[in-house]
Amino acid sequence: MPLIGFGTFQSETNAPPGTYQAAVLEALRIGIRHLDTAWCYGTEEEVGEAIRESGIPREELFVVTNLYQTFHRPEDVAKAFESSLKSLGLDYIDLHLMHFPYAYIPRDDFSVARGSSGKPTIDCEFTRDYISTWQAMENLVDTKKARAIDVSNFSVLKTKLLLAHS
Repeated sequence: MPLIGFGTFQSETNAPPGTYQAAVLEALRIGIRHLDTAWCYGTEEEVGEAIRESGIPREELFVVTNLYQTFHRPEDVAKAFESSLKSLGLDYIDLHLMHFPYAYIPRDDFSVARGSSGKPTIDCEFTRDYISTWQAMENLVDTKKARAIDVSNFSVLKTKLLLAHS
């Protein structure tokens, strides 16, 4: 895994089409080979376009995707992953991360259900049971479409509990 990566989170939401693609192309031009993206960033298609346009062989890149909190139900994990593969136009992902240990209640389109306060509604069941989410992610490695899986934003305790069930 390359030490320096280019993340596509918190990009300008009102940016004209092609903005993210141009940014990723520039990152690749200057030698970046580690790209981080996620469904919730809304940049996967342009990241994929930049990869193709760059002409850099796929095996020279390290692409990371993140499982968003509305996809923590085990039956939704593969669906989210396949959506990312399709949006990126790739055959495999180098590293697929469970972005956070807590889950949100999804709406029908997997956007976040929000309470009257406007804050995301936490899915208590799957926030407590992130291990079943992880186990569904392990199946992605078996397909060889995810070369590796990992977690981010997890405490040491949560990571130890997860490892005990892996």
